[in-house]
Amino acid sequence: MILPVWRQHQQHMADQLVRALASQPAPIVHLFRFPQLTINHAIVLFGCAETPGSVQFRAYDPNIPSQPTELTYQRSDRTFYFPRNHYWAGGKLDVVEVYRGWFY
Repeated sequence: MILPVWRQHQQHMADQLVRALASQPAPIVHLFRFPQLTINHAIVLFGCAETPGSVQFRAYDPNIPSQPTELTYQRSDRTFYFPRNHYWAGGKLDVVEVYRGWFY
């Protein structure tokens, strides 16, 4: 990755992930910060709940397999947020879908 991620792209990504959860079993997403690289990780999404202000994605984190976690997309600032855990201080990050199928 050599270019920053634009907020419009993150808005599109959130919409894409909501649609993907309705039509495919479990999208895999890459969580990262650029250029800091304070996080560089992948999780599997398995559900979501939308409100007028946000989308709460339910996720499986392979680093914490004992319980589900949440990835939140805030519509007001078009930004994803991931909670604090043992490998991440918590806060905003960028998200891209990793794999959609053979012809992604």
